[in-house]
Order: sequence, then structure tokens, then C-alpha cells
Amino acid sequence: TKNKYMCVSRPRRFGKTMTLEMLEAYYTKGINAAELFKHTKIYKNHDFAKYANKYNVLHLNMANFANKSVDDMIANLNHELLNDFREEYPEAKLYPDDSIAKLIAKIYKLSKMYFIVIIDEWDIIFRKSGIQNNENAQERYLDFLREWLKDNRYIALVYMTGILPIKKYGEHSALNMFTQYSMEDQQELTEFTGFTTEDVKKLCAKYHRSYDTCKMWYD
Repeated sequence: TKNKYMCVSRPRRFGKTMTLEMLEAYYTKGINAAELFKHTKIYKNHDFAKYANKYNVLHLNMANFANKSVDDMIANLNHELLNDFREEYPEAKLYPDDSIAKLIAKIYKLSKMYFIVIIDEWDIIFRKSGIQNNENAQERYLDFLREWLKDNRYIALVYMTGILPIKKYGEHSALNMFTQYSMEDQQELTEFTGFTTEDVKKLCAKYHRSYDTCKMWYD
């Protein structure tokens, strides 16, 4: 479906990167997910084998490009993906002037394998000094992400994390396809990334506190 774009915003030290690495281990064709997940709940799900290790996964940490301008970041990312694709698919006809969207489209056509894109710290460009008040640079970055992520048939899932939610830049609608999962509104992810009622009760018992007191803290 088109509901395949997720952005999870959390403060630092809330396990965002660990979650991304787990998703990569499950989806990417280069790892044996069954061995890694055999002791987990998801392994018992009837759909586990249907999706495990069936995708080309691009895992990008935008912090690696934090010291570059937007244009330099895009050029550098393009260059790195070109090299990675050439190594993995030497038979593909890839060229330095191919955009990221074109590179991925060529690999998809050749491999018939969908892509899952995992982006860590998607918002770091907005937290850089010199870029924070540069609307042109911000729009350039958002347009770049939209170009190769939005409404492209080769994309099966895009999962991004960051500190800031996309809605902070709502005046520019380049990434309006993302569902936001913030600390305040975790929606269906609550069971996995938040505190459930049972979690709170266990913590209360551990620290010898009443449930009402603990609930107030975690609320």
C-alpha cells in the first residue's frame, strides 16, 4: 500500500539506531534472519519467512554527511551508492551522472528486488549551524529525499528516525507522505517502543511503588 513511509522521532539515547539495525537484519538479503531471530516473538509469526531477507536494504546514517553542504552531501551519497551498486551488480550499466533515483531504478529493473530505505538522523541537516535559517538549503534537502522516495514503485518501505518531526517543516510539503510516530503519539508502535500498562506495573513492583504513582510518572 501507499502507507509505507514512517518517521519516528525520539530524543537521543532512546534506541533509534538499535531499531534500525534490527530492521536491516530482518529485511536485507545479505543476512540470515532466521538464525538471528529464532528466539524472538516475530520468528513465530506466520509471515516471518515471507519478508525476511527478501529486499535490497539501503541503511543511511545522515550524520556521516553532517559537515557537508546539502549539494556536497547529495553528491557524496550519490558517489557512495554508485560504488556499492557497481560492486554488488557489476553487470549493471551505471554512470556517474545517474541520479540516486535512476541508480535505484536500474538496479530494481535488473534484480526485480524491491528496496527498503532506512535513514538514521534524517533531520541532522536542519540542526546544522548555517543551515538552520537557510530555507533554500532545507527545501533542496527535502526535495532531494522526495525525488527518490515518494511514489516510486521500487520502494517497499521507508523508515526514518530523528530528533525533530517532519511536521516542523510543514510549510514545505515535500515529505507529506510520512506518518509521524512521536513520543506523544506512538500509535500502533506503542507496544514496541513505549511503555505499556504491563510494563509500568512491572516497574512499579520492581521499585516498590504504587501503580497510580508510577502511572503518573510515565504519563
